[in-house]
Amino acid sequence: MEQRPDELDLVNHPAHYNSHPSGVETVDVNEWFSGNVAAAIKYVWRRDHKEPVPLRDLQKAEWYLERELRRLGGDFYATFLLPMSPATGEQFQARIMRVYRHEPEGGVLGGVLMALWRTEGDSLAACVESALSVVRFAIAAAAQERLR
Repeated sequence: MEQRPDELDLVNHPAHYNSHPSGVETVDVNEWFSGNVAAAIKYVWRRDHKEPVPLRDLQKAEWYLERELRRLGGDFYATFLLPMSPATGEQFQARIMRVYRHEPEGGVLGGVLMALWRTEGDSLAACVESALSVVRFAIAAAAQERLR
């Protein structure tokens, strides 16, 4: 059975992963993160495109970040970024910065990406904890919005 072109777009490039004003598609960032962190980013990325109040997607992101914290434990050698060459690392950083620049000030996606962009001296668990704080704040805001 052959798929129509519009069905292929829903599979290969759905709007809720491809409509960021930066022009960056979710997979172009997620492919460099481990499973739990990639899933959390995916749910934060699509939160405003799947339902009117993004609470459920934010709660899923929280669940994946909590799972990643348990996976990391105290292992300072664990990683949630996949190995990449310096050139690929520069491309990856450029994509993250392009997304961040198109996020509103205090935006959830921008906050999560910046928290996860590990800087020298930060433990991986601290990065995930920071991202989790951003998501929890957004959950509280979404829950308040839902009550209105």
